[in-house]
Amino acid sequence: MPATTVAWAFRQRPFHSVRKNLNAVVNGTVTSYHFGGGSLRIFEKIRGTLILVIMLHLVPRLSHAQELKALAAESLKTTTSFPVRAGRAPLTVRVRIEQDGTIRDSQVFRQGSQTPFQTIPPCQQNKVMRLYPGDEERALVEHADFNFDGFEDLKLLQDFVPHLGKSYFCVYLWDEMSGQFRFEPQIPEPDPIPHPEDKTITTQDVYSGDATYRHALYVWIAGKVTEIARWGVTRNEPTVPGTDPACPWVAYCSKRINGKMQNVSTKEMGCNDIPVEEIACAPPPLRILNATTPPKK
Repeated sequence: MPATTVAWAFRQRPFHSVRKNLNAVVNGTVTSYHFGGGSLRIFEKIRGTLILVIMLHLVPRLSHAQELKALAAESLKTTTSFPVRAGRAPLTVRVRIEQDGTIRDSQVFRQGSQTPFQTIPPCQQNKVMRLYPGDEERALVEHADFNFDGFEDLKLLQDFVPHLGKSYFCVYLWDEMSGQFRFEPQIPEPDPIPHPEDKTITTQDVYSGDATYRHALYVWIAGKVTEIARWGVTRNEPTVPGTDPACPWVAYCSKRINGKMQNVSTKEMGCNDIPVEEIACAPPPLRILNATTPPKK
């Protein structure tokens, strides 16, 4: 069968495309993937086993950094303004970029002031993003209410994984008492998205190599960000007793029950070319979990 190449680009919510691509692999209609600077070659089934060989060429960002010229700050959107609460004067957040294209820090200004009242360094100094051509439109600063207290919080880009299309952020909650943003390490990664309508936070994660993925749902309970549901598709383990070697994937659902995450449902997928589908995974009722909004500062 001639190899078919499928472009695989993820950004915000990639899972429908992941499932579609996964089905294509199982059905034998796709034999090669390319994502970012890497490629994943998938050969046809041999004796009932799908052989996957990862061929990594992740050169555009780091390995060939000498061939890429770092972006200058003027080519990026480094400044964002917003009020922390409706009716207030907007604050301005300005990201400073080093000459080599790495993110230095973020400065926060009050309206009409040229002097920052807060300077925020990257939350993980060992994982600071370097910006290259192609990152011109990437949002370095976002804002949303992550603890649902009525104040906008900061979401600063920390790193971006091009071959998976997922972003890592540092989230800083607005502290009304101090009048500054404070780093909140509890906010999950990657790509956290708050949902004020039900006061939940969701993340989605895509793993390299075999198109497995995971959704996760979090709420605030007694001041702590707590995972209450997790579902997705993972690789099957043919060596585990009772598993079907003809089923390369497993769809699963886990929920928080009696204070602990427990696996409540699994289903083998991809058996004999049957399409891969998620299984239903409704989260437990929030009232049972005693989910609360953190106290206002």
